[in-house]
Amino acid sequence: MSERPDGKSVCAILTKVARDIVTGIHHHRMPLALDIESPEPWLAPYQTDREIIR
Repeated sequence: MSERPDGKSVCAILTKVARDIVTGIHHHRMPLALDIESPEPWLAPYQTDREIIR
């Protein structure tokens, strides 16, 4: 959760391809759970190295 310069709150839900066990009961995408160290590299606008955010 973050706040824009105009004061409105914004958030994003990151998803990934669903695991096989989930696709039978859910959609083809599922939420991505990040550990405490992961959000910064994932949300950095300059980050383009996929290995870092894996």
